[in-house]
Amino acid sequence: MATANNGVQSRTLQAVLEHAKERVSVHWRVLEDELDDETDWDPYFVSERQLNRLSKELREQLSLLQAVDWTGFEHWTVKRKKEAFGEILEEMANTGTELYGALMTGLQGDRQSEEDSKVFRDWFEETVLPADEGSWRIQIIHTNYSKEIVPWGLVFTPRLPDDDDRSPTFENYKNFWCSCFRLACRGTFLEEADEIEDRRDGDLTKVAVVIERDVDQFDSFERTRARKPDRDRDLRRDYIAHDKREFRRLAFNQKKNDVFWYISLKSDGGAYSLGGQTLGHQEISSSYEQVNEDRIIIMLIDGDAVIRNDRGSQWVESALEIGRAGLIAVETDIQNPQLRYFGWLLLKSLIKSLSKNPLIDAMQEARREFWPHSLLYGVYCNPLHFYLHDRPDDIIDFIDRFLEIPSVPADESD
Repeated sequence: MATANNGVQSRTLQAVLEHAKERVSVHWRVLEDELDDETDWDPYFVSERQLNRLSKELREQLSLLQAVDWTGFEHWTVKRKKEAFGEILEEMANTGTELYGALMTGLQGDRQSEEDSKVFRDWFEETVLPADEGSWRIQIIHTNYSKEIVPWGLVFTPRLPDDDDRSPTFENYKNFWCSCFRLACRGTFLEEADEIEDRRDGDLTKVAVVIERDVDQFDSFERTRARKPDRDRDLRRDYIAHDKREFRRLAFNQKKNDVFWYISLKSDGGAYSLGGQTLGHQEISSSYEQVNEDRIIIMLIDGDAVIRNDRGSQWVESALEIGRAGLIAVETDIQNPQLRYFGWLLLKSLIKSLSKNPLIDAMQEARREFWPHSLLYGVYCNPLHFYLHDRPDDIIDFIDRFLEIPSVPADESD
């Protein structure tokens, strides 16, 4: 049983989704068998068509969110934010509430599914919803990645009847499951690796940060903790003339380093390229294999929403088939040039929080800091317990000076 960053003991509730003809089987269980009551519920069927419809609506609403002009955001009043985001967020909350009902209610006309879903839903609403914040985390497992990948983090727990504050703050929209339950969609592969070892008390954890965007590639990594900051990093900047695969091999094959890999993808004609060289799911898999087997790789895919799955299920599988890999992916295409490299800012905030929080909780801090744009990103990862010993501020700042990414102001309204 894990401990959340507020000191609360956390349990993990997991739903395994299996697709049948026009319906989806939902099987819930508690990973830690520490409850006095039932910890494994009978599976029930829900409507695949309804899930797909709501998934499409949520991604359309995310597209509206990313298109907002947030010039001068740091000076916006609550009223201005409500004018810009209020209607979109409320539509997302309504759709997310409908998705909650679709996931929790058995297929209409299937009496057994209706009964079994009610048993679980009653337990969930009596036990999980009233619990202290951080008491429960939720994982969703798709067993067939050729099917629609629903943005499950945007499920929205129905509000209480007297909860009528619609100001577009993080707290007022904390019912999104990506926030209140730190939801992660994870792979079926290496399922026995439910928790990556807690490294706070283990070997010293180094970090490598790899950035790829357009024609530029950057690699910065710590070699030892004993040396001074100006001696414990190497930086390489490669252009079109250099081989991208060789760059990744060199960048990832650092035996002492965990790796953070940021890539920004834009498609012309359905193919992805970085610096004129193609990048596909095969390159993702082969790059993962370069990472030493006892290290962790956290990847953030920005730009185009390859996780959406209409661009090939292999993208999803490549990211989730390794138990020690984590993926954070944009859920809708980023068309707004103001948000072109927003994912790097989110990842940077995440890295800086990892000295005191596990990965899932560090992501929560990043979501709060960059609300509401952080809703654009979903978490697809297996490792929950992963810390850094030090905040690699020197590496982050060093890369920032070269990337020249416009600063995106954080939300300071809460």
